[in-house]
Amino acid sequence: MSNGTLEIIGGQERRRRWGLDEKLRIVAETQEPGACVRAVAARHDVYPSLLHNWRRQVREGRLAAAPPARFVPIRMAEATPAAVGPEPLVNARPAAETIEVAPPPGVRVWLAAGVTDMRKGFDGLAALVQQHLGQDPFSGQLFAFRGRRGDLVKVLSWDGQGLCLYAKRMEKGRFVWPQAKDGAVSLTAAQLSMLLEGTPGSSPGAWRMPVRTWRPEMAG
Repeated sequence: MSNGTLEIIGGQERRRRWGLDEKLRIVAETQEPGACVRAVAARHDVYPSLLHNWRRQVREGRLAAAPPARFVPIRMAEATPAAVGPEPLVNARPAAETIEVAPPPGVRVWLAAGVTDMRKGFDGLAALVQQHLGQDPFSGQLFAFRGRRGDLVKVLSWDGQGLCLYAKRMEKGRFVWPQAKDGAVSLTAAQLSMLLEGTPGSSPGAWRMPVRTWRPEMAG
């Protein structure tokens, strides 16, 4: 204390944010034989009262690890005649645990010419459609983009409920794109399917057939 000023020096500031895995790991330490809650709390710089609260939440089932991801089968449905009003592209069927994906009938497809920054997601690509292509990203049409390397394509669409983003990456080969540096090229849904499969087509030019005799053995 000097010149009428009182200086208080405290200890290390306690941590305020804890992830779910950290909480469960710390609680598990208190459940080991001979473990002391206060000792465990001091070791992890947690208030004992907070640790007791976590233990109670675990007992009541309010603090638990998230269930592992589960996959359900996907069935590609054939396009049906247009119905009145917008219909979602994806129809969930909980009873059969199946998700059905059906392309909208008569959909128009736009290919963004030139090179697109493939780090863009939903909002970035939607803004690109609106500002640079002069189209409405919420019209239900499909908008396809390709990156500089040519091995990645993203397709953006609106299904009446939200934006959908489809991506395909070639492990070998690349997607051949229109030679134009900017603007957009219009395709049919069938032509887009041929492009994504790497099948030669008549418009907007020929694209390469991917190598089908090789497949990666490990992800990452």
